[in-house]
Amino acid sequence: MCIRDRLEDWKELLEDKSKRIEKPLEEGERVRRFCHIKNKDSKWERYYTIREIEKRISRLEKSIEKLGKRNLSIPQFKGNSVMLWKNCCDLSKVKDGTFKVKLYKDWFDFNILGEYQNEVLSDCLVLDKYSSIYYKDGEYYLNFPVYKKVELPEPTAKFSVLSIDRGINKMVVYLELRGTKSKPSNVHFESGGKINFEKFKYQKLRTKMFGKKHGYKKSRKFGNIVLKFSDYIAHNLSRQIVDQAKGKKDFAIVLEDLEGIKSEKKAATGKAALTRKIRYKLSLGSYRKLQTYLAYKALEEEIPVVLVEAKGTSMKCNKCGAQGKRPTQGQFVCPKCGYQVNADFNGAMNIGKKFYDEIKDKPLNFDEKQKVFKFQST
Repeated sequence: MCIRDRLEDWKELLEDKSKRIEKPLEEGERVRRFCHIKNKDSKWERYYTIREIEKRISRLEKSIEKLGKRNLSIPQFKGNSVMLWKNCCDLSKVKDGTFKVKLYKDWFDFNILGEYQNEVLSDCLVLDKYSSIYYKDGEYYLNFPVYKKVELPEPTAKFSVLSIDRGINKMVVYLELRGTKSKPSNVHFESGGKINFEKFKYQKLRTKMFGKKHGYKKSRKFGNIVLKFSDYIAHNLSRQIVDQAKGKKDFAIVLEDLEGIKSEKKAATGKAALTRKIRYKLSLGSYRKLQTYLAYKALEEEIPVVLVEAKGTSMKCNKCGAQGKRPTQGQFVCPKCGYQVNADFNGAMNIGKKFYDEIKDKPLNFDEKQKVFKFQST
């Protein structure tokens, strides 16, 4: 409802004497007061005195007067963007490469530039809601959501999988498996050293600023720099993973479920400092962010994403199944068979094999919120 419509509603309420009632006298009151009922017989029913209504009318009239002095054909930006009302975008011809945007009183024509945008819009459903205009480097961009219907296949034991392990030293290690006894192929190691270094650097700067003048604002500025950098890494890495699985038939992406990774119980006496250090390192890795970006990119390509339980994937030997040891963070050693390998590679192998072991006995459920498949606990 626009501001002028609200003004008319309040004026009608003030003039309509049928909605005027006498307010019961409260304790200590001697003068009778009259009220007007708004939204009668609904859960939003409320009583307003004549003075309250007159104040609201006066404020709305002043707001309309201020708006009349502005150049209403130019959007009023707060920062770098401005939100649009639902009826301010005419996207009926968006698939033809043109659309219109209404900024207050005037309509402006926009053209879609870029082959990628035209390709996306030709396959998607465009809805007229939650649109916004973004200003950057002297150019205006229109943002609006698009929806695409996809048919997501449910993974079975016949599927090949891209198994992914997320760690501290190696941000991501992923490989392809075609069964529990198959050899891994297309193995990739992606280091997280760069993003960890940037986060460590800015975290130290933020720590020094606390307690100083304007320290909170400056610390937020550095926090935004780290956030944008981690977004950049997560977007590029998730796109790289999905592109490897793209176009392959009967293929799924498998990850370990790391929900609640930092909410463990208190450590034993003497281990508190070590636990804090490990938790801090875990907080540097954008595990949930990477999973979220990976899930929606895979969903667009009709590739199912499956989460398996993380318990036992890091300390179990993928050769003999025995409990192993980790002399260092990046090394795994099996005392039973003598197998030595990178710890993150061993974890990725166990995650893929765990998918094939559990899919025989446990049913899969699709989580609508996270857009992933999960095994139902029995």
